[in-house]
Amino acid sequence: MSSELELLKQRITELEAENVEIAELKKENAELRKENTDFRMKFANFEAERSELKRKIAETLRMTEEERTRRDAENVKLRATIEELRKNNTKESAELRDRITKVEQNQSLNDNSSNNSLPSFNSVADQVPTVTHHEKPLVDTSLPEDKETDAFLDEEYKKKVSNEIMQRNREKKLCFSTSGQTQESLPTHPEEKMSQDLNSVTQPCNSTSSEEKICSELDSKCKKGKSVDKLKQELFASELSSQEPSIEQNHVTEISETLCPGKVTSDKSSIDEASQHLAQLCDKAFDAEDKANRANQEEILCWYLYAKDFIIQLNGIIESSGGKFGEKKARGLLYDSITKQLNLLRKQRSQEMGLQLRDVSRDSLRKKTQRAEKSLLMSKFKIL
Repeated sequence: MSSELELLKQRITELEAENVEIAELKKENAELRKENTDFRMKFANFEAERSELKRKIAETLRMTEEERTRRDAENVKLRATIEELRKNNTKESAELRDRITKVEQNQSLNDNSSNNSLPSFNSVADQVPTVTHHEKPLVDTSLPEDKETDAFLDEEYKKKVSNEIMQRNREKKLCFSTSGQTQESLPTHPEEKMSQDLNSVTQPCNSTSSEEKICSELDSKCKKGKSVDKLKQELFASELSSQEPSIEQNHVTEISETLCPGKVTSDKSSIDEASQHLAQLCDKAFDAEDKANRANQEEILCWYLYAKDFIIQLNGIIESSGGKFGEKKARGLLYDSITKQLNLLRKQRSQEMGLQLRDVSRDSLRKKTQRAEKSLLMSKFKIL
C-alpha cells in the first residue's frame, strides 16, 4: 500500500512538472502567435510598399520613354532646321556675292561712262569703290569667341556694303539723269565740250549783252531740270537726314555755303582755289564715310553682345525661378526692365545734349531683340 502511494505521489509530481511545462509552452505559443500576427502585418505593409514602388517605377519608366521620344523628335526637327538654315545661309551668301559682283561691274561701267561724259562727277564716282574695302575687325580673332564675333561682323558688314552700294548707284543715276537734261544743247564730244567750257569761263564779261545771254542760257537749263548745286544740296540733306535731326539744318547750310565757289579761270591761283574747295568737300566725304563704317561696325558688335548677354540673363532668370517662370514670362520681365532703364538713359542724354531723343517702346525693343538673336543664331550656324 505504501509503495502504491509512493508511486502515486511520484506520478503526481511528474504530472505537476508536466503541467508547469505545458503552461510554459502555452505562454510561448501565445507569444509566438502574437509575433506571427505582427509579422503578418509587417509583411502586408511590405507588400503594399512593394506594389507602390512597382507602380512608381513603371510610371517613371513610362515618363522617361515619353521624354526620350519627345527629345528625339525635337532633335530631328532641330537637325532639319539647322540643315535648312545652313542651306539658306549658303544660298543667301552666294546671292549676296553675285549681287556685289554685279553691282561692282555696273559701278565700273558707270565710272567709265561718267569719266567720258561727266568729268565733274568723278569725285562722287570715286567714293563708291571705297565702300567695298573691309576695315580691320574691332576684336582679336585669336580666341574662338573672337572668331565667332568676327564672322558675324563680316556677314553684317557685307549686307551694309551692299545696301550702301545700291544707294550710291541710285544717287548717281539721279545725278546722271539731271545733268543729262542740262547737256542736251552741249556738244557730244568731250574735247569740244571742255574747250567750249574753258572759252566760256575765260572770256571777259565786259559787255552786258554777253552776261544777259549767259544768264538766259542758265535759266533755260534750270527750267529743264534741277541744277547741279541744288541736287548736291539734296544729296547732302538726304545723307544727313538719317543722323541727328536737330543739327541737320545747320550741316546742310554749312556745306551748301561751300558748294559754289567763284568763277574759275585758267589762272593757276584760281585753279588752286577751286581745287582746294573740291579737296575740302572730298575730305569731308571720306571722313563721313569712315565714321559711318566705324559706326556700322560698332552697332553690329553692340547688338551681337546684347543678344548674347540677353540669352544669358534669360536663362539665369528661368533657372533661378525654380520652374515658376517660363521663357515667355521671363522675356516679359526683361523687356519691361530694359525698356524702363533705356528710356531713363535716353531722357538723361536728351538733357545733357540738348536734343529730344525719342522714347523706345516695349514692342520696338522686342522686335530689335528678336532680330539680334536671329543674327546671332545665324552667325553660330555659319561657324559650325
